[in-house]
Amino acid sequence: MLSYDPSDAATRRDPFPLFRALRSEDPVHWSEALGGWVLTRYDDVRAAMFEPHFTADRVRPFFRRLPEEERGKYPDLERYITGWAVFFDPPDHTRLRRLMWPGAREGDAARWTSSPISPTRFRRASSW
Repeated sequence: MLSYDPSDAATRRDPFPLFRALRSEDPVHWSEALGGWVLTRYDDVRAAMFEPHFTADRVRPFFRRLPEEERGKYPDLERYITGWAVFFDPPDHTRLRRLMWPGAREGDAARWTSSPISPTRFRRASSW
């Protein structure tokens, strides 16, 4: 029986054989470790994105399922990640996206990736 547990050392080292097996044998997989579904096919992911019964909040359920002694090890991580806009459903996601939009105009990403940063400029910027 296949089991997806992202905390498993072998899975972290090389997840791709398990992903291939999930995609062919159990493409809509319930992960006990995550307490949620793992979708491995594009069409399933796309369908789930537009299904109102699914939520983008994948982080809070994950942390809730951790044993208390494990959860206590990562309080800053939990607080930080649960604030990411990608883990919010509308209307909160929409509100956050509108706030971020002015900082990410069309074409900005192309400019950021196509303009090399000189080592001198990088050293100066990283010392701020």
